[in-house]
Amino acid sequence: MTESGRLFPLVIRRTEPAGYCTAACKSIGVGDDGLTYILKRVADAHPLIPVSEWVCTKLAEHVGLAVSPCHIATLPGGERAFASREEGGLMDTDAAMHLLEQPEALRPHLPALARWYAFDVFTYNVDRHIANFLFRQGRMGMALMGIDFSQALLTEGWPTVGIPLPTCNTSHARRTFEAVLPYPSAEAAALANRLAGVSDEWLADTLSPVPEQWLDARVRTSLIRWWGSARHKRLSLLHKHFASGRYLRILANPRRS
Repeated sequence: MTESGRLFPLVIRRTEPAGYCTAACKSIGVGDDGLTYILKRVADAHPLIPVSEWVCTKLAEHVGLAVSPCHIATLPGGERAFASREEGGLMDTDAAMHLLEQPEALRPHLPALARWYAFDVFTYNVDRHIANFLFRQGRMGMALMGIDFSQALLTEGWPTVGIPLPTCNTSHARRTFEAVLPYPSAEAAALANRLAGVSDEWLADTLSPVPEQWLDARVRTSLIRWWGSARHKRLSLLHKHFASGRYLRILANPRRS
């Protein structure tokens, strides 16, 4: 059984340029399951992007946030890459934002937006702009998904970098939505509680299938040690200030925690 529950690892049969306006993602590919995947390689931009994407996506999924299924895939030349499934049935971002300018349309999505904000503060994701949400249209309405952790976690100096977030794309997106309706602080605090409930062994288990080329062994050991102990201090601070609403009222320069 593979890290994603498949009996055999995902193999990418062919690739082509992604055509996105970002250095973090230069190619897409078709897997042996026939589906299209967004690919991120160590050589594309920051070398820690694949492992940051892997850990953030798996952690978001673990605490109940909507993300695309992901794999550690093998490319045609044998290289291992982070692969996130391309989603269909998406609303145009501009059309979705026009809809969400209406309070009654935005209200059902406020809990998810608040939880995503708490998650992004914990992982120090400074690039959760509007286009890094997917708005998926289903038969029972629109669902919100989060994508792209290329400027989060290890690429930004986590876990030693402090909180709250500085003025950035993530805080700007929050302000855009909160100009319509405020985020519910209880949902952000609840997400901090979920993160605190993740086991001390979770990170070691999640990193176990990660290729050596993605993460230096000494850094891996240091991160696992931090996760098993010091992360609780960060989460305690998050819960305290989300519960009081403080992190939903201020934007401050980052500080060490």
